Amino acid sequence: MVKEMTLKELQQFQVNFDKKYFGKYWADKGDIDQKISFLKDMTIALTGELGEFANIIKKVSRDRKNLGSKPSKERTEKLKEELIDCFIYLIILSNILEMDIEKEYLQKTKLNEKRFQKYL
Repeated sequence: MVKEMTLKELQQFQVNFDKKYFGKYWADKGDIDQKISFLKDMTIALTGELGEFANIIKKVSRDRKNLGSKPSKERTEKLKEELIDCFIYLIILSNILEMDIEKEYLQKTKLNEKRFQKYL
């Protein structure tokens, strides 16, 4: 059975995973050049995963338009997989930046509430 986790717990889980499998990236958190390089590498990886997600959406959209077909279960599962890959990279990036995702999300949502109030 999979344990449910908060975002903070997911962030810590990812830190532990990354240290275990990719320890060299986390060896010296004080090295700014390494941090910038790691941010660059993870942003490129995120962009690649987002591209894979977008490519599947393109195929689903094309098939719907040309064939009238609904997304297959296989394509839906692949979309989920690629989206989770993107989420993992977002967690890694937030960890590099030492972000509290929950806190930052709630702060940003409050700003967006004010920003989008005019549309109500």
